[in-house]
Amino acid sequence: MLVRSRITAVGALLAVLSGCGGGGGGGGPVASTLAFNVATAYRNHVINGEPLATWQVTGTCQGVATTQTSPQVATVFEGVVGYYSTQTLTLNLANCTGSGPTSGQTYYDSNYRAIGEIVPNASYVVYQAPENIPTTVKVGDSGPLHVSNDYTDGGKQTLVSHTTSTYRVAADTATTALIVVTESTVGVGGQPMGGGTTTYKIDQNNVITLAGLDVTTQNGTHIVLSP
Repeated sequence: MLVRSRITAVGALLAVLSGCGGGGGGGGPVASTLAFNVATAYRNHVINGEPLATWQVTGTCQGVATTQTSPQVATVFEGVVGYYSTQTLTLNLANCTGSGPTSGQTYYDSNYRAIGEIVPNASYVVYQAPENIPTTVKVGDSGPLHVSNDYTDGGKQTLVSHTTSTYRVAADTATTALIVVTESTVGVGGQPMGGGTTTYKIDQNNVITLAGLDVTTQNGTHIVLSP
């Protein structure tokens, strides 16, 4: 989603390249009492995409990054009629290899639930079931999103890993909340293969935007994107 939506659709892009919280303002977070219509916000996000944004890169690597998500395009994925959007990450790193643009696609069914992802020449991800997007959320809520089978390519001859994704809703301001998506990837033998968190801000107008990213790759590279 809210996806692996970004630990693969942007996060896995980082993992490929580095193979090599955003949120509230001053004064501390405020626990909103509002219920946020996350299903509608997510649908709007897929339909409209997300404009170009600039991030500071810290952690193992330092530099600047940009992210952008395209509006939806009709398609068929694994026999399911739906849509896809393209996520593009461009890195300009001072102390690591991997600078430059990389793109990947997240695929959705006709109900705007994520069902898979492709990072060309890197990964082909199929969700075991459509992503479990709740209708509404409030601060303090949490739950599962999806479990995926992660292959090397669309032939699906080589299963590399499984990824489990969950969410929790954290305090931000009186009229917004933070949706923190956590992903953990394990190899077919059970060995850890990295993971991280993607943070989104959601507001009372059903708008959801990326607020930050914190990823650790299989080789231990730690990359943080922050405003």
